[in-house]
Amino acid sequence: MCSLIDYDMYKQYLKKRKSKKEEVKIMCATLDRLAGKTPQELLDEAGIADKMPVNLEKLLKYWNVSVMPTDFSELQKSAKLKPLVAQNGNILGAVALNGDAVGIFYKEGDTPNSQIFTIAHELAHCCLEYEKLQQNSINYRFEKPTDPNEGKMDAFAGELLISENKLKEFISKLIKPSTEKLAIVFGVPEDVMKDRLELLGLEV
Repeated sequence: MCSLIDYDMYKQYLKKRKSKKEEVKIMCATLDRLAGKTPQELLDEAGIADKMPVNLEKLLKYWNVSVMPTDFSELQKSAKLKPLVAQNGNILGAVALNGDAVGIFYKEGDTPNSQIFTIAHELAHCCLEYEKLQQNSINYRFEKPTDPNEGKMDAFAGELLISENKLKEFISKLIKPSTEKLAIVFGVPEDVMKDRLELLGLEV
């Protein structure tokens, strides 16, 4: 994940993006449904808010988002992306628009939990950076992004996959809670769980 952001600032950002949605005309039908949604709204509307780990397959099916494992190695050598890769590290994922469809691509060969986080991160771009995505049609996720907004996408993905209430519930239930155990319970990389705990000010 990117460097941690202020939690209150992140929450204010979500509110602003939700209100901004009313001012923007979005041509892609799927993106229009996703634009401005909060992590909780994504889960609630898909009917899976109480399920942990998140049933990503059901979530994506409800929101009509397709996903595909991808080998980015050749793409990274292209004249357009080579400088970005040199600055930001390898490509981990991407989200692209095609007419009314939204497609998410994740790095082939990554661990399943890392792939899940990449998908959640790209969903965040659909919900929070819909204008930018609509203008450019495609967005890439890099290993070491220099864009400060990537931290907000990581925070969104963390909130989507790790419910605050459920996290507190499992911490109270486990005899010896640890970052490793909680990461297994929620099906996320350990560093993602660590950042989520720190962002919420929770200790294990």
